[in-house]
Amino acid sequence: NLEVSINISFPDIKDKSTLSFISSILEINRDISHFITFELLESEQIENYDEVFKFIDLIKSYGCKLAIDDFGSGYSNFTHIFNMNPDILKLDGSLIKDINTNKNSENIVKAMIMLAKESGIQTVAEFVDSSEVDEYITKLGIDFGQGYYYSPPKDIL
Repeated sequence: NLEVSINISFPDIKDKSTLSFISSILEINRDISHFITFELLESEQIENYDEVFKFIDLIKSYGCKLAIDDFGSGYSNFTHIFNMNPDILKLDGSLIKDINTNKNSENIVKAMIMLAKESGIQTVAEFVDSSEVDEYITKLGIDFGQGYYYSPPKDIL
């Protein structure tokens, strides 16, 4: 009963052997697939959204969740992102790390939060490294935080 996240990139999605492997593992483990979140790196590398949408349909058919990782770091095409119907947006650390002192970061994040909430998407702030940033993201209404303030990365497996 442990939730896990798996980072996946567009090149992974294009790789037929990777997709076949993921599909077979999910098929064998249907009863626990709802504990898995696939974190798709928001990237300019995505050249064919049809392949991405097929991957999303595949994982969601097994009950997995989709997160868009590093949202706001690259070329955030909001139309494509929201057409992916993600469950979670992980707001990039470059926007979060100084959100309590950088008005531009705050304004961008506020807009992202509003879009996410209106779409029923949860938000995660990456790179939370202080109590000040934690308090600030809480005040803004971000659902979850991730970063060294809570815990350094651990090898629990």
